[in-house]
Amino acid sequence: VAFIAGFVICFGFFLMGKMIPLVPDALVPLVEMLSFDHHFQNIARGVIDSRNVIYYLSVVVFCLAVADQALERRKWANS
Repeated sequence: VAFIAGFVICFGFFLMGKMIPLVPDALVPLVEMLSFDHHFQNIARGVIDSRNVIYYLSVVVFCLAVADQALERRKWANS
């Protein structure tokens, strides 16, 4: 279940980059900032930009925080 949920979330962030032509012009910078594809393009070219590294690290920290909260909630529910 966790794998499927993680895959769907990652695929959603990937699709955000592909849907940019369909997004209103006012939301394009926000969608680009959230998409995995936009940040990965620079890394694929060999350019390590601090903004891209910070983006991926913040995604990892956010996911770990959500997992920690879920485990804490489960721990309190069982006791």
